[in-house]
Amino acid sequence: MAVVKTELTFKSSKNTTGTTRAAPAAIANSAVFQAAVAMTRPTNTTAYAAGDMIGRADASTPGNAGDAIMEFTEIGPKGGAVRIAAVDLMVAQAANTGMGNFTLHLYNAAPAAKLDNAAFDLEAADRTKYLGSVLIGTPADLGATQYAENADLKGKIVKLAAESTSLWGVLAGAGTDTPTSGGVYTTKLTTQQAH
Repeated sequence: MAVVKTELTFKSSKNTTGTTRAAPAAIANSAVFQAAVAMTRPTNTTAYAAGDMIGRADASTPGNAGDAIMEFTEIGPKGGAVRIAAVDLMVAQAANTGMGNFTLHLYNAAPAAKLDNAAFDLEAADRTKYLGSVLIGTPADLGATQYAENADLKGKIVKLAAESTSLWGVLAGAGTDTPTSGGVYTTKLTTQQAH
C-alpha cells in the first residue's frame, strides 16, 4: 500500500501594489491535508456486485480476498476536526466494464475486517467508529485510466479520534464491474482543518 501525504497552509498575502489580498474565505488561515492510498486488487477478474468493497491482493487470505481497509495517515491535526474537501478515485483499468458510483465510507479507527468482493456492512462493533460516507461518483473513461472526483462535498465535518491523525476508509462500488486482474485503485482524500 502506497501512502502519499501533503500539508498545505493558505494565508493572506500582499500583492505587487502593496494591498492585502485575502485567501479564499473557505481556506483562509487553514491547513489543508491530503493523503492517497493505492491498493493493488487480487489477481482475478471476479465481477463485483452492487455494494461490494474493493480490496488489495493478499495471498494469505482465503480465495485471495484481500483486506479492503485503507488508512489515510496525517489527514488532520491530532484529535482534531476536519472538513472533507474533496475525494477522488483513479483506477488503472483501460475500460469501464460496468463501474457505477463509488462511495468512500469513513471511520475514526480501523473497522472490523472488510474483504475484497464482499458486500459492505456497517457492523454493530463499528457503529461508534463510523463517520458516514462521501460519494465519489462514476469514473469517466480517460483511455487507459478510469477517473472520478467529488470536490463539492458541502462542508462535511468529521472528528479524528483522540491522539490520532488518521482516518480509515472502505471503498464500495454501486456497479457490476468486471475488474482487471491486479488492477490498482488509488483513492485520494483532501481535508481542511475545521475551526
